[in-house]
Amino acid sequence: MIEQLLNRQVILDALKDIKKYLDPNHDTGRRGDEALPPEANDLSDTDYTQAYSDVQTALDNELRESTGQIGFDSTDGRRGQQAVLDDVSFFSRDPIVSIVQSALEQYYEEQAVDQLEETDGGDGRRGGDAAVLTGKRIKGLDESVGPDGRRLLKPFEITDPGWVSCLVAMGIRKLKDRHPFNPEIATPVEIPDKNRMIFFGDWASGIPRAQLIADQIRKYIDGNDGPVEHVVHLGDTYYSGWPNEFEKRFLDCWPVATNEADKIGSWSVNGNHDMYSGGEGFFKTLLSDPRFGWHEKSSLFKLENKHWRILGLDTAYKDHDLESPQDEWIAEEAHKAKEKGQKLMLLSHHQLFSTYESDGEALKAKLAPLLEQELIHTWFWGHEHRCVVYKPHQGVRYARCIGHAGVPVYVTTKTPEPGKAPYAYHYTEDKIVRGLEKYAVFGFCVLDCDGPEISVRYLNEFGNEHYREIIS
Repeated sequence: MIEQLLNRQVILDALKDIKKYLDPNHDTGRRGDEALPPEANDLSDTDYTQAYSDVQTALDNELRESTGQIGFDSTDGRRGQQAVLDDVSFFSRDPIVSIVQSALEQYYEEQAVDQLEETDGGDGRRGGDAAVLTGKRIKGLDESVGPDGRRLLKPFEITDPGWVSCLVAMGIRKLKDRHPFNPEIATPVEIPDKNRMIFFGDWASGIPRAQLIADQIRKYIDGNDGPVEHVVHLGDTYYSGWPNEFEKRFLDCWPVATNEADKIGSWSVNGNHDMYSGGEGFFKTLLSDPRFGWHEKSSLFKLENKHWRILGLDTAYKDHDLESPQDEWIAEEAHKAKEKGQKLMLLSHHQLFSTYESDGEALKAKLAPLLEQELIHTWFWGHEHRCVVYKPHQGVRYARCIGHAGVPVYVTTKTPEPGKAPYAYHYTEDKIVRGLEKYAVFGFCVLDCDGPEISVRYLNEFGNEHYREIIS
C-alpha cells in the first residue's frame, strides 16, 4: 500500500478530481484516448454516467462524515494535540471510496511507478515508520505537522485523472454486476479429533506487518509440535477485493505453499471488502487457486469430527446478513450437531454483536431460534480490527473477534457503553509507539483441538503469546 493513499484528505481530493472528469457536462476528451487503460474500451456512456452519480454521492457523504474506521479515538490529549487515524490509516467502509483507493493504487503501481519511493525502514521488518504502516510513498507529496499535532499534506491532484477515472467506472460496474452466489456447500471435510487450526482475520492489506503475520503462521506450519491441518482467513482483501489485490496482497503472501495444497486446508470466508469488486476477486481469483480448491468454488464450507461441527459462513454477499439458503443450512447443521453430541462452531467475517460497533441485527433475527436454544457453542469472526474475547452473550458461550491481522489501528481502552456486549479480554497491553500515535499490535490464533476441548493461543505479529484459553 502507498502511504498517502491511506490519508482521508488525499482521497477527498481525488474524489473531487474524479467527479470533475466524469461529469457528463465537462469535456474530458476521454473517448478514443489511447493513454487510457484497456478496461476503458468496454465502458459505455451509461457506465460513466453511473460512475459520476456514485462518486458524487460518495463525495457528499464523505464530506458530511468520515467513512473510515470507527471507535479508534485520539491516543494522546496532551496540550490539545491529537492523533487522528484517518490521517494515516483510512480504510473506508464505503465501497465507492474503496474503489477509488484501489484505482489510485493500481495507477501508481502500473503507470506512475517512477513517482514512488521506499520509506525508511525498507520492508518494514527492521523497524522505522514502515514497520507501523507501509513501505511506499508518493514522491514530493510532503507533509507537515499542524499546531494540534495533525498531519497536513499539500493539496493532492491526480496526475492522470482520466486513467484513474476509467478504472473507477470499471470498478463500479463490477460492484453492481456481482458474481452469482453459489448456494452449494463445499464437500464436508473430516478432521482428526486431535488437530491444529490457525484463524486470523482482516489480514490482506499486504503491508509489511501483515506479512509478518504470515511469517509467524509459517513457523507453526513448519514446527515440530504438531501438524497444522487447516488455515482459515476470516475475510477482507483491501481495498476492494480486485483480482490484482487478491493476487498481490493475499495469494502471494499466503502462508501455505502451493505444493502443500493437498495436505493443509486453506479457507477464507467472504468479507465486505471482498464484495466491493462484486466478488470477482474472491470467487474467481481466490477460489481458483489450487490451495483453495477445498472450497469447490463455494463460499460455504464445513469441517467436522466426533466432537465439533465447524461451519464457514458468507455474511458479506448480503452485507452483514445471510444470503439464502444459509439460515436453513445452519439450522439443519445445528440440530444434527445436537443429536450427535457435537459442539457447533461458526466462522464468519461479520460480528453477531460488539462492544464498540453495531450488532448484527439481521444475523440475530435469522439465527434467533438457535441462539435462544443456545445451539451455537462457539463463534469466531473478524470485521472489527480488534482482538476481543467476549463473555457468554446472546446465547453464544464463546464469541471471539480476531480481526486484527492486517489493518493499522490505534490502541483503544474506551469504556464500553451500557448494554453493549461484555468482554473478558481486549488485547491492548502491547502497542507500537510512533510519536503521539500508539498502534495496536497485530495477531492470530492457534487452536489445538483435543477431543471435546480446544486450547486457543492468541499470538502477536512478533510471535509472542498474550492470551490463552480452553474452549470446552
